[in-house]
Amino acid sequence: MRAAVVVLAGGASRRWGGRDKTSVLLGTRTVLEHAVGSLTAGAGVGPADAVVVGPLDHPARSVLADLRWVRESPPGGGPVAALAAVLPLVPDVVVVGAGDAPFAGDAVPSLLRALTDDVDGVIGVDPGGRDQLLLGVYRTAALRAAIA
Repeated sequence: MRAAVVVLAGGASRRWGGRDKTSVLLGTRTVLEHAVGSLTAGAGVGPADAVVVGPLDHPARSVLADLRWVRESPPGGGPVAALAAVLPLVPDVVVVGAGDAPFAGDAVPSLLRALTDDVDGVIGVDPGGRDQLLLGVYRTAALRAAIA
């Protein structure tokens, strides 16, 4: 099973008054850099198998130059528009994570193990029992069918 990581970083950060959460420094790296590193490590893939969906002028783009970057249409159009933008670029399985979740990759190995032959997608659940749709592993064919 070939997997790719898709990091969603195109949100408006409304709760932060429009300040981009993904560009905030966490130590010496941006939150987005941590999220990408965590998700790719959790999925066991390299930068060539990762795509960031978000502003093409993101401050971390020069550091994350080995990744593919795309912009959803319309810009800021949300997770469905973001996934629609990357589906032509990804293989059989997509690990989806939010660009503002720097440590989400810890859950990815468990999600990948739960994606059995009869399951099209597996999502994360936070410690409070809430579904986390932006942390999941999905079969690309199922996403294409859902978006169509």
